[in-house]
Amino acid sequence: MMTNHRNMYKQNLYLLIDKMKIVKVVAFLCASVALAGCSGKGETYHCGDVERIEAFPHEYNLGETKPLDIDLTGAVNVFAADSLMVSEYLSGPYFWKVYSLQTRKWLGSMLRSGHGKGEVVQLPSDGCPMIQGGQLMCDLWMAESQTWGRVNLTKSIANRSTVWEDNVKIPLDGTFLDVFRLDDSSFFSVRLAGNGRRERGVIKGGRFVMLDQLGTLNTLGTDDEYNTLSSVVRLNPQRDHVAEAMIRLNELVIYSLRTNFRKTLSMGDDLQDVKTVSSKPRWFQRKSFGYLSAYKDFFGVLYYDCSMKDYQSDKAGKTDLLFFDWNGAPLARIRIPYQATSFFIYGNSLYVFTSVGEKERLYQYAMPRIK
Repeated sequence: MMTNHRNMYKQNLYLLIDKMKIVKVVAFLCASVALAGCSGKGETYHCGDVERIEAFPHEYNLGETKPLDIDLTGAVNVFAADSLMVSEYLSGPYFWKVYSLQTRKWLGSMLRSGHGKGEVVQLPSDGCPMIQGGQLMCDLWMAESQTWGRVNLTKSIANRSTVWEDNVKIPLDGTFLDVFRLDDSSFFSVRLAGNGRRERGVIKGGRFVMLDQLGTLNTLGTDDEYNTLSSVVRLNPQRDHVAEAMIRLNELVIYSLRTNFRKTLSMGDDLQDVKTVSSKPRWFQRKSFGYLSAYKDFFGVLYYDCSMKDYQSDKAGKTDLLFFDWNGAPLARIRIPYQATSFFIYGNSLYVFTSVGEKERLYQYAMPRIK
């Protein structure tokens, strides 16, 4: 019986090869094997369908250029808020300095360091800018005080001091790594749980309700001290979609807060086994993704694919900037000739910030087509 089944299988395979080119059969089998390896079984971190990223419709190579004449000494990051650029600092009298992207002039400093009223103890999470009532706002999360806040940038610049539009204390136990406001009464958040686990959920009415159907994202943990499951998280408020870029794993995840849409994007043939990754010494772990920025119709993320040793030693040398739409379709790959720290888009320009060694620089390029 087994011999008959094998003969029938061979006959069917020969018929298939007669109808198709061999190269197509090989490609099909390879893709099937890769997807089987990405099925989410075992100790992999995933949610929803798993897709392997093999190519991008648009690919560009940026050349070296001179940095802009802006003093960013000591800055650890920059981000754009409409026509403004905010540079962030870990220490000093203020955590933010604000510049005009049109004139490149300094407009003021915000988020005064301290324990007094309206002051901030440490650098908050990256700001989420928006226009509201004709005013430029910026949302941020202050983890040390478990407080979400909204700064009015327009009034802060005019008043030469930080103007808070709103502050909400999260009255829940636990360590909340990321908090994004959804509406007047609810927040999306990522909470650190036991065993290095991250729990994604919605805070509403004084309760934290975990999202369901997120594969292993809310359940898988690890005892390692290097935060193997850490990620950069961004929310698209127009779509209620969340994108996460894994710092040490070769994948991105996208999921909806309103529907059952979930997807995992793998940059390798297979998703990595979390225990295998976490068992390696820190210097031999990989640095996969970094800064992630969300836009209305797409998001961009920095991709290094180098050892943590090279990254921490500023020896990565170059960075890929990858763009995807909010359904996970790859749009463009831009190769940057520097070890980039962050980036943003303003008008028709792409700005790349680097913080390598003791020098902080900002580069400006013409924004390539990504759609």
